[in-house]
Amino acid sequence: MHSGRRFEDFARIGADWFWETDSNDRFTYFSVATSQMGLDLAGRIGRSRADFAFSDPDNFARLAVLEGVTLARQPYRNLVYRVAGEDPARWCSISGDPSFDSAGNFDGYRGVGRDVTALVSPKVLDVGKRIGDVTRLLKHGLGEGIILEVHVDPDLWPVEIDG
Repeated sequence: MHSGRRFEDFARIGADWFWETDSNDRFTYFSVATSQMGLDLAGRIGRSRADFAFSDPDNFARLAVLEGVTLARQPYRNLVYRVAGEDPARWCSISGDPSFDSAGNFDGYRGVGRDVTALVSPKVLDVGKRIGDVTRLLKHGLGEGIILEVHVDPDLWPVEIDG
């Protein structure tokens, strides 16, 4: 089998789409206009992930982790976050590597994405609500001056960071 064809087959099996961002983390390329599950990708060209992230503190926390990684120009794997603007809202898993030009200047990221809505555990969908409920109960019972530190099971906060 031709090695180029083999690579294309592996890539197709491992991802729903390929993407690129510029040095400001704005999308410049998607390999498909719409994912197999109906996620509109073409409409995201020129925009950042935060522009279309589902408005939820837990989701923004996931993207804050990603922002720290991208500012450090590190690769990342299997970051799961929720995308708004779709009905229903979709969950995506993305992996990316930083890209540099021949002079070593940061160009942006290249990566792969998958629509994982059907795979996301109901526990992940509910973790934000549970944390909010516990926080409200504690503040009500102990007063507004408490500081709450939350440790979330990694299985409920799926992200892997290389480095």
